[in-house]
Amino acid sequence: MKPHPLHAVILLAFPFLTGCPISYSASAPAPAPAPTFSYEIVSWNHNMPKTMKLIREDEGFCALAGVGGKFNGGGEFAKVYLNQKDKTWYFEGQNVAGFGWADILVVRIKNKTSSTKISASGT
Repeated sequence: MKPHPLHAVILLAFPFLTGCPISYSASAPAPAPAPTFSYEIVSWNHNMPKTMKLIREDEGFCALAGVGGKFNGGGEFAKVYLNQKDKTWYFEGQNVAGFGWADILVVRIKNKTSSTKISASGT
């Protein structure tokens, strides 16, 4: 026997007509895990290579955390930069005076989502 179309209307209206509460549940997608951070300090001194490759841009970011030694002129420098061509963070340092050091902060970001923004500026 085929049910009458009115049966569906009565079944849907029954809770309203009788005062019985209706509860609907919908499961929302689980929220994405929050990004987590880890960091390390990478040290450089004048006896090491002038350039060090650090991490890719999509892994996190880097910053110069400290510098010291004899910086007597234009031949001494320390810098951290994002290479726009290969999207990689680098450190570059030079000390011709014979004594120099630098500490580089390397921050890695895990559990990134499409809304996690990392941006850098500079050379």
